[in-house]
Amino acid sequence: MNNLQTTIFNLIDAALHQKTDAEVTLPKNTDWNEIYEELSNQSVIGIPLEYMVNNIDAPKEITDHWKVMVYSQVAQWTKLMEAQTKLIKLLQDNDIPVAIIKGAAAAMNYPKAEYRSMGDIDFVVNDKDYKKAFELMRANGYDFAADEAKAERHLEEEKFYHVELKKGGILFELHRRMSPTAQGEDIDQMVEDRMKEGLNHIETGKVGEYEFPMFEKKLNGLIILRHIIQHLSDAKGVGLRHVIDWMVFVEENVDDDFWQSEFADYLDEVHLTETAAVFAKIGKMYLGMDKSITWCDFAEDETCVAWMEQVMEGGNFGKKTNKTTEGARVMYKNKNLFTLIGSLQELGLEHWEPARKHKVLRPFAWAYQAGRYARKGLGRKAPIKSLKQDMEKGKYKKELLDKLNI
Repeated sequence: MNNLQTTIFNLIDAALHQKTDAEVTLPKNTDWNEIYEELSNQSVIGIPLEYMVNNIDAPKEITDHWKVMVYSQVAQWTKLMEAQTKLIKLLQDNDIPVAIIKGAAAAMNYPKAEYRSMGDIDFVVNDKDYKKAFELMRANGYDFAADEAKAERHLEEEKFYHVELKKGGILFELHRRMSPTAQGEDIDQMVEDRMKEGLNHIETGKVGEYEFPMFEKKLNGLIILRHIIQHLSDAKGVGLRHVIDWMVFVEENVDDDFWQSEFADYLDEVHLTETAAVFAKIGKMYLGMDKSITWCDFAEDETCVAWMEQVMEGGNFGKKTNKTTEGARVMYKNKNLFTLIGSLQELGLEHWEPARKHKVLRPFAWAYQAGRYARKGLGRKAPIKSLKQDMEKGKYKKELLDKLNI
């Protein structure tokens, strides 16, 4: 890891573990603009800002900017939590069981929940309540997040796991299950079954003054891990935010006794033991996770280092990765021509609005998407060489996935 990354790790460690400035080692001639950019790319800008304002000796114009960002972070978080509270009341008043996933259910493990950036509100309902919840939201001022045809398609077709709506500038993701992953249909179904059962045993989470329905501890932890797997499977890119979500959950909930007595077997059934250990040990190696937690020590250092390099290279949702590699990632993900065309077809329908509106165009969506990738690829310098490099990177990531047993 380079000096910039080490600086960021030290700041995050200090902020999350409430260390004093004397415990933080920062290099001379620190470039605060670079730090700000990297924190943004990793979607963790809110974590160290308050600490930096209060403890770091930086130029006044820098600290003044940070103060504005702190206030903005808290204001946005409050806006989301108010909107979430209104949504929960709407659903519960109409007898629809609901659980908040990710978002506040992850933020509650942070020393200050507003540290965690939240871009939308994710929640899950029973499959039988899916359309009812959608129609209820539409009747109460929640609009289509994209076009109506896309929303209707995501609502009607069983293969789609969620539909997006918006209100007051906030995005709401209504889930009936989590997205499919590289773990395969059998494991995905096991997770879905656990979530269905979990909706019968909802608990109450709390951050600050805000209460919300959520899954019990083990299932909430499983979903945080599955969020990591989802991003690995979709090649979107795992950011520091995902790593930290898991680390603070572990610190708050999974000591060695709990791991041995309850959690290890629970995760092993859905093949997530290795993933749990690798990303927890990353927290110990780089972000100051509690050293008394030893259950994750069986993870290989080499694998942890390799995955942290991927995190820092890609950023949250792959923000730092050139978008022109998207086509190569799709080719890597699919094992044969039929699955490749299927992926192109789905992405074509997502990106080509006329095909969503006009059924006669839908059979050709795969060709539209292939052309879209071709235009991107050919627009690069040395496109053949670049494609080869992309495929080599894809092969390397597949090897890293194998080390996670997924």
